[in-house]
Amino acid sequence: MSSSPRRPRFVFTCVKGVLTRVSIDRRVFGFDFANGKVTIPGFGDTPITFTGRPDVARYIGFVFTNSPAEKLEWKVLRLEGERTVGTVHIPILLLRTEHIRPWQTFNAIMKSYQDKTGKVLEIDHIPPSELEKRSDFAAVITLRWEKGGGVVGDPVDNDLYPGWNPKKALEYIA
Repeated sequence: MSSSPRRPRFVFTCVKGVLTRVSIDRRVFGFDFANGKVTIPGFGDTPITFTGRPDVARYIGFVFTNSPAEKLEWKVLRLEGERTVGTVHIPILLLRTEHIRPWQTFNAIMKSYQDKTGKVLEIDHIPPSELEKRSDFAAVITLRWEKGGGVVGDPVDNDLYPGWNPKKALEYIA
């Protein structure tokens, strides 16, 4: 019998939120920073989580090699790279109460980009009603974000990687 710790055999990754490198710098999702044009799905004020692929890879690599298999079996890992700008009231219908949390939004990140770079972006919004009429990949994903499906939620498991320092969305685009 091997003395090495037992590791989970299968990994299934389900991503909720925006994988920053995949989406926020891609024209397929409406972000063309090189030409100063941005199309935001929906109204742009819906809370959303941003995490870069390299940060997800570092996190998974660290956690899977430094945590006992028993601690990870059947565990849903919730990780967030950024949830820092703009306070949004999120109604929790079942509890009939509200949680006030700082979250990132598309409008906030575009404002931060313009403030940091001094570049003026031409920003358009696609109304949710228009997104609902489309069936392409970008429309389906961005409509989900607009409806609140881009938030990881609580509790997060960032603490499983002490010292994890994921990049902010702005660092990827500016």
